[in-house]
Amino acid sequence: MLLRFRVDNVRSLYNPAEEAQELNLVADRAPEYSTVPVTWAGRAHRMVPVAGIFGGNGSGKTNALLALEDMRRAVLDSCGRWTGLETIPREPFAFTADPKPSFYEVDLLLDGVRWTYGFELGKSRVEAEWLYSYDSGRRRTWVCRDATRPDCVYRWPGSRVVKRRLLADLTRDNALLLSVAGAMGHPQLVPLFRWFADNLHLSAPTTEREQRHTHDVLREDAGLRHRLSVLVEAADLGVCGFKVDSITGGLRLAHRTAGRVRLLDWEVQSPGTRTVISVLLRAIEALDGGRVLLLDDLGAGLHPRLTAEIVRLFTAPHTNTRHAQLVFSSNAATLLGTSVGGTLDPCHVWLTEKNDGATELYPLTAVSLGKDEDVRSSYLTGAFGGVPQFTQGRIGRALLAADAVTD
Repeated sequence: MLLRFRVDNVRSLYNPAEEAQELNLVADRAPEYSTVPVTWAGRAHRMVPVAGIFGGNGSGKTNALLALEDMRRAVLDSCGRWTGLETIPREPFAFTADPKPSFYEVDLLLDGVRWTYGFELGKSRVEAEWLYSYDSGRRRTWVCRDATRPDCVYRWPGSRVVKRRLLADLTRDNALLLSVAGAMGHPQLVPLFRWFADNLHLSAPTTEREQRHTHDVLREDAGLRHRLSVLVEAADLGVCGFKVDSITGGLRLAHRTAGRVRLLDWEVQSPGTRTVISVLLRAIEALDGGRVLLLDDLGAGLHPRLTAEIVRLFTAPHTNTRHAQLVFSSNAATLLGTSVGGTLDPCHVWLTEKNDGATELYPLTAVSLGKDEDVRSSYLTGAFGGVPQFTQGRIGRALLAADAVTD
């Protein structure tokens, strides 16, 4: 499970002070009905299974998700794909000359143990990397890497990490030690490496790339075809199953019309139908593996009731038995609070705003809410921030002004 993510100087997520932007999924004070119980270091905690990031267009919602996937890609790729590169692939905040490195850190729960792992990426080298565990209730340092200590870049308190010398020798200046550990099959660090490999994959359901993935998986996996056919029929899409053409190998969808079943190719389905199927497939994969799924622009092309049902797959204990998590960006305000179809508690909601091009990420729980406040209405009127700042009719007036100048 993902407990917390902290990031700074990555894409639009930037703070000129030292404090990083934070997405915190630990919610010990939240209602039991909106959280799941977990335990580490002998103490009970409560986690949110869903985090929805809302904000105006261009406010950095997607960048928050991309930053998580950037961290994943660095862990998976730095050992191999960064070989020979003069500069590290990263996207620091574009509107500053601040030379500070890009900062990433996650807290996660793995086999009942809480871990903290993070690193800082400079222009051409890994400036720092650290790994801590909290299995006994206090922090244990596994490795602390600091490129500014040329005589002692790595510190290994105690004797926890085996093959320390080999790990250090194999790790290039521009590679992460965890990437090297994964590549060499390090007996202690491979599970942490695998966590990144299995989690934090960003899905953008409306893209052609994502829908190709859906097409290929359903064509090859008969078990998933069957399970997904049950879901899409329940979703009232008019689709009652999938069939692989025995001659062409293409995927076809079965539509029930006038008491008959007709088959139509995947390619001729509407974008909305393909989007729903792609989202449901990713949801099944995450729920089966107890994974952290990142979904960009959830609700785009979907009916509000269907969007709410997808979120409920993760908030309902009977469907989310393995503590999978859904972190998504959205403009679907119908998910909020007491609105029709609302499914998100305030502890599930995060907001983004931009200031001088930099994104601020903050939880809705930081805002004082009235006892019976309609969260949806208050959000749309701008009471919490995270909405575009313009008055009704402003864009139309701007169009008239532009036309007048042209004339």
